[in-house]
Amino acid sequence: MTEQMMQIYTIETSALARFRKTWPCHGIDERIEAIIFATYRGDLVEITYSGTDPQTGKEIEFDHDSETVRNIAGRAILALIDDAERFFGTEVAVSGVRGTVTHNVYR
Repeated sequence: MTEQMMQIYTIETSALARFRKTWPCHGIDERIEAIIFATYRGDLVEITYSGTDPQTGKEIEFDHDSETVRNIAGRAILALIDDAERFFGTEVAVSGVRGTVTHNVYR
């Protein structure tokens, strides 16, 4: 039996736009342009929400305690994560000192 490695998924803007159209009451703020999450052995270990600051043009990460993140419907984010795991388009394996990490991109 092979050990499952760390999986990192990036959900890009186009995938978020499709999801927003099909999932009513998702609560995902339009300022969120990407969601990155990591799983290890099938368990969610980290999730990050990012976008671009309209005033500075710099990339920002939304704090988990912010209203922007708290308004996201829990079932919606679980459905989006499930979609990303099943339908990602690009996979890149990166080897490092702690083993191999697979980065999957859902466009």
